[in-house]
Amino acid sequence: MSILIERARLIAKTVHLEETRRGGEPYFTHCDAVEEGVKDKDENTRCAAQLHDTLENSKNSDVIRKLIEEYFPYEVLFLVETLTHDKNIYYSRYIDVISNNPKALLIKFSDMIDNTKDINIPEKQFNKYHEACLQIIEKRKEVPKILKERLKIEDK
Repeated sequence: MSILIERARLIAKTVHLEETRRGGEPYFTHCDAVEEGVKDKDENTRCAAQLHDTLENSKNSDVIRKLIEEYFPYEVLFLVETLTHDKNIYYSRYIDVISNNPKALLIKFSDMIDNTKDINIPEKQFNKYHEACLQIIEKRKEVPKILKERLKIEDK
């Protein structure tokens, strides 16, 4: 593993240290899973996958933003900011922005795949992801088969 990816992993693990997933496992395992989903991609994409939730979940996102800016190529910060959902922006607009960036879209798909692996996914999250995937399909973009299956989206 590269130094940059190790650095991204350390920052993600630190930011998410006290957080847990629905099943009780440490939250940073999600970051590892999202990175695993893009493991065949370039280093910047893998770093952004590790860091994808750090700005949303950090108690001090300004400090995390400065760390990313200081220690990673600009593309990593750009991807992480693209993947950070500002709660003042409609989710559909957020998905529009992500779907126009191929690397951000791959990371978001990996995020969604990991978040839907649990059969007990909350209905609200299921519906949000279902609508997002339909929106992406409308833009003539391919959605991974596993996501279509989990979200009960049939090919037309």
